[in-house]
This record gives sequence, structure tokens and C-alpha cells, in this order.
Amino acid sequence: MSVLIVLAAVGCGGQAEGPQRYTLTGTVTYQGKPVPEGEIVITPDRSANHSGLGSYATIKNGHYETAPGKGITGGAYLLSVTGFDGVPFKSDDGGETFLQGKALFSDFKLKQQFQSQDETLDIEVPAGK
Repeated sequence: MSVLIVLAAVGCGGQAEGPQRYTLTGTVTYQGKPVPEGEIVITPDRSANHSGLGSYATIKNGHYETAPGKGITGGAYLLSVTGFDGVPFKSDDGGETFLQGKALFSDFKLKQQFQSQDETLDIEVPAGK
């Protein structure tokens, strides 16, 4: 459900009105290995007086990239990273299927300052997160 809320806030389609937005790309590893599936929610750090727009990226085989025209602006951001093993499974009652697999870690948070340009950020999630 949180993904749907973020997508609604970020929007769909091409370049939106407002400030120039830049692409954020990188890799995500956990215990030294690429994260098979996951997501990154990118929100402006209001405590650092950044009131820019938020963004979102999916992790696939350890790589992520924000959608064109839907990335970051310069400023301070909070990133929330969640990773999954990528092995789909059905719930114990046989109802729901979880396509991303089981959680490796949930809600790993970090703060990051970005410039007003395309950026690369590689994220190593510490073991036990």
C-alpha cells in the first residue's frame, strides 16, 4: 500500500511541472551481495529545510534508477530501503502470492545530500538491518 501512496504522490508519465529533476542511480548490496528485489522511497529531508519533491525507485538484481523526469532535485534527502530475496511464494493459507519474495531487511534509512545534477549512490545495507 505504501508504494501506491508514493506513486500517487510522485505521479506517472513524463516531465512534471516544477523544478528540474535529476536521475538517481546506483547499486544496493546486503551482506556483500546484490539485493535481488526491493524499493527505495526518497523523501526530502524537512528537518534540513528541504522542501523539494520526493521520488521512488525499484531495485532489480542490485541496481536501481529513478524514472526519467521523476528523480531528485538538489538538497538533503531521507532514503528508506527495503530488500527482498526475489523468490516468489504463496502465503501459508495459499491465498496471496508475494512476487518479490521474503524480506531480507526492511526500512533501512539513510540521509544523503545531493547536488542539482544526475547522481550515483551505491548503498551497502549493514547485516542485521
